[in-house]
Amino acid sequence: MYTQKKFSASTAILHDYIMDTDGGSRLCTILGRAIGADLYYGFRSVQHPFFDIPYATGREQPLMRTVNTPLLRQIALTSVFDKRTAFISRYQSTIFSGFYAPLAARHLDDKKGIYYCHTPPRFLYDQRDFYLSTLPRIARPLLKAFTQWYALRYETALPHIQTIVTNSKNVQDRIRTYLNRDATVVHPPCDTQRYYTENSKGYYLSMGRLDPLKRIDKIIHAFKQMPDKRLVITSSGPQETNLKKLAAGYGNISFAGQLSESQLRKSIAESIATIYIPKQEDFGMCPIESMAAGKPVIAAAEGGLLETVIPEETGIFIPENPQPEDIINAVSILSSAKAARMKTACLNRAKEFDTAVFINAMKRII
Repeated sequence: MYTQKKFSASTAILHDYIMDTDGGSRLCTILGRAIGADLYYGFRSVQHPFFDIPYATGREQPLMRTVNTPLLRQIALTSVFDKRTAFISRYQSTIFSGFYAPLAARHLDDKKGIYYCHTPPRFLYDQRDFYLSTLPRIARPLLKAFTQWYALRYETALPHIQTIVTNSKNVQDRIRTYLNRDATVVHPPCDTQRYYTENSKGYYLSMGRLDPLKRIDKIIHAFKQMPDKRLVITSSGPQETNLKKLAAGYGNISFAGQLSESQLRKSIAESIATIYIPKQEDFGMCPIESMAAGKPVIAAAEGGLLETVIPEETGIFIPENPQPEDIINAVSILSSAKAARMKTACLNRAKEFDTAVFINAMKRII
């Protein structure tokens, strides 16, 4: 529950919640530290790696208790940001991040509002049918009822926000299509100086969250047909149990789990290349992190990846809606020797998405 503290900063950042090492949470913590903003969120995990270094005394705060049940979580976040955020009128400007935080915009009281829109809610717009299909039929009416309740609040709050910023031209187009608003593209930050490269230890790395839209199952199916090639899978997510069952008995496929920031950087540095094939990804930080370590990317030719990976220079594109055969072909092309020759191009490309570039662009907007 939110308890009022001293309002010393001129800017507040509101973000949905911080549980995974997702790009939105990373962006908000980096930006908040850089501009000295107060950071509010629904809730966060107790030992989250983004807070290994304290954010700032009294400057980051949850607004509610942790809720683990998915639909109840969405309902609680909608209610909290809609009703318990009147305190933002005390700030000169507020930056909103996520699906639920923008609901607080009605409390701006004519103060400046900036929405960093990672994407319009996909369960509401372009992926609505997909999300419905993942639920048992008996539960689908509940999701439909929730989306109607939530959509009214989301679309009513947006007119209170003067400026929309987004992560890619891909999402900029979605915002025009579904929200009928213009947005400024500011690519998310990557602290490129913290990444490094090592000689590979002979494995390909998958860093995508373990959920259906990331298509980790396609990668596993591919490596089941390549017993002489090693795959390491990091991260966590709702499909973790099923994906582990899918890979059971195949010694060339291993799960590293949710790694710390330093462990993840080490895993990237020692890989041959990374594989990232999500469905219409908004932007995709994993390829940037891979290139920052001098490692090329096997990427799906769709979504935001088209704006970051340079084919045959910093990675290899496989067709939209990739199949295991496409991944097998790409792995056969992107040998350890070929990947090593792409190192310099990868490092140079990653610098274009460095944290300093992001911070300077956001300061100009704020």
